[in-house]
Amino acid sequence: MNSVILIDDEPPARRKLARLLEPHKDFQITGEAASVVAAVALLTERPPDLLFLDVQMPDGTGFDVLQQLPESIRPLTIFVTAHNHHAVDAFTIRALDYLLKPVSPSRFSASIDRARLHLAKPENTFRRRVLIRDEQLTYFVETAAIDWLESARNYVVLHTAGRTHIVRATLEGLLEQLDPAQFVRISRSAAINLAQLKAISAESVILKSSEELKASPRYLSGLKSLHWV
Repeated sequence: MNSVILIDDEPPARRKLARLLEPHKDFQITGEAASVVAAVALLTERPPDLLFLDVQMPDGTGFDVLQQLPESIRPLTIFVTAHNHHAVDAFTIRALDYLLKPVSPSRFSASIDRARLHLAKPENTFRRRVLIRDEQLTYFVETAAIDWLESARNYVVLHTAGRTHIVRATLEGLLEQLDPAQFVRISRSAAINLAQLKAISAESVILKSSEELKASPRYLSGLKSLHWV
């Protein structure tokens, strides 16, 4: 059973999340809070497996909550908010997802499926480096150094700080070995490291390197449900 805590200053919003969670019997609500102070106290005492976190609260923000928690007990986090302009910040701190109110049951279920996948495979089992073999050298690339990944038939091209590395694999197969809270598909042929995300538009994502990548609304809206600007 996966424990869940709901943080939102509006009781109706917490009740709706509870209703949306009811069909997912492997998740159980173990606590609720309506402020930053109460949230930090609750999460410190009883860290959950999954946290649903509002952004705007009377005494601060959801980001304040996470910043006040030791990194060792920060739970897997899904932001739930009426404001889309905090999305990039949320993914920069490696939130699993970013839901816009009002949240539809289908969108909620997709987010829960991502959480279930992540929780079923503990973080320390995800690949932290990728072995690269070329004609002259065999070496490792740290996954944290990857800006984005590009499918090239039976190969994947890893883009890292101005360099490219080629690994024999499919994009789908490699992504199954990487942390889904860190690497997210933006089209059928590309995925990005969310830590490198700088901005989002209707048709592309912009990385911190200033590289702009074409993105599929199908993948982006399915993951983040943003109103693209």
